[in-house]
Order: sequence, then C-alpha cells, then structure tokens
Amino acid sequence: MRRGAAAVPIAMLALGLSGCAAPSVSPPVEPSVAPSVAQSVEPAGDGTGVSAAPVVSTDAGMTDAELAAALEAAPPGPPRSNAEMLEQLWEQLRLEGEPPVVEPVRTITVEEWQVVYHDCMAELGFPSTVDQHGQQGISFDRAHKDDMGRASYTCTARYPLDEARMQPFDLAQLRLLYDWRVEETIPCIAAAGITPPEPPSFESFVARYAATGYEHWSPIGEIDMPPDAPEGWCPDAPPDEILYGDR
Repeated sequence: MRRGAAAVPIAMLALGLSGCAAPSVSPPVEPSVAPSVAQSVEPAGDGTGVSAAPVVSTDAGMTDAELAAALEAAPPGPPRSNAEMLEQLWEQLRLEGEPPVVEPVRTITVEEWQVVYHDCMAELGFPSTVDQHGQQGISFDRAHKDDMGRASYTCTARYPLDEARMQPFDLAQLRLLYDWRVEETIPCIAAAGITPPEPPSFESFVARYAATGYEHWSPIGEIDMPPDAPEGWCPDAPPDEILYGDR
C-alpha cells in the first residue's frame, strides 16, 4: 500500500501543536490512494447543516454515463491545488499575520513527502525522533509552537506536491484502479497465504468515491499486513504512468 493512504487533515501538526510532541506526520493530501473504511453511505439528515452525500445507486448494470454523472456530483474532497492546501493549512495553524512568502524548491511525490518534510523540519530546528513503536514525531517546547507551525508551513510550501496527483479520479481511472485491485492485488494477497476480502461491485466502488470525493475500497485496508512485508508489497494501484498517463 502506498504511504499516506488516507485523506487526512492538511497538516496533522495543526492538530498536535497544543502538546509537546507532534504525532507522526502524514502527507497533506492523498486523494489518489484513500481506501474506504466502509461501503455503506448514510446521507446526513440530522439537522446539523452538514450536506448530505449524493445518493448513488449501487445496482449492477449502471451505465458509464450514470456513473460519470455521479462523479460529477461528488463533493469537493481534499484540496486540489498546492495554493488551496497552503491556504487551509495557514487557517488550521491559527497563526497571526500573513503567511510567509516561500520560494518552492522542487515538486515532490506523495511517496517521498514524509522523508522530505522531516528533513526540512530538522533543517529549520525541529528534528524528529522515532519512538519504541517506530512512529516518527517531532518533540518541541510548547512555547515554540508558533515557530513550529511556521516551520511546518514553510516546509509544505518549499516542497509542493505534484498537482496531477491531487485531482479527482475520472471514471476511466477508477476502472483501472478497481481492475488492478481485483486482478493483481487480491491474487498477490492470496499467494502470501492471507485470505483476501471480497471486493465490492464496481458500481459500489464508484458510489463510495462519488459520495465522499476521495474514499475508495482497497483490499490492503482490510487485511493485517505481514510484519515483514517489504515496501511496495502487493501494490494496490497500477504504476503512475498507467493510472495518470499524460495528466
């Protein structure tokens, strides 16, 4: 499973700055590989003002046009550009004044984000440590939380993500992803002696993505990974050149 397989808050640091240790940091956005945690969709109807998810039929036999229309009605999902991501990050950090002007160094992939981010934070005076469970985090003095927040913003701005990976999937990409997981990932899991989960129908797979704007089922998310599994074990997505093409 690719790293960062969840659509997470723009910066977990923004949620962890009230303490003395920031938790392991996840990429600011990962719309391309966010496994679904459930297949049922419950529209909001409790009077909270939360918009209801679009109701999408999951009956087999839906046409491509019907599925594409459901995707068009999907909620916005996570940020779709680095500028939007940085704007939301600054709001989450709740720092005074205007955000600093940062010159980008280079565009990076989601897979390298963790290493690049921690190296950058260390360069700015906030080195990370690894606990007994192998979790990487950043210890800091509470009095310096604003400085750490600015450092987090700076590192995120220095190394923007490839925006092609931030765009919502279209129907053709979802078909590539679904077919790969059924035809490649599930047999790989079974070959390792692990009972793989039963896949949903393609219609249900698309419906979940349409209802959330980012979630989609992955067999990797439903099994216990072997403790000695190497990086990239039973990948749950085809290579980028296939999934994204010339995007």
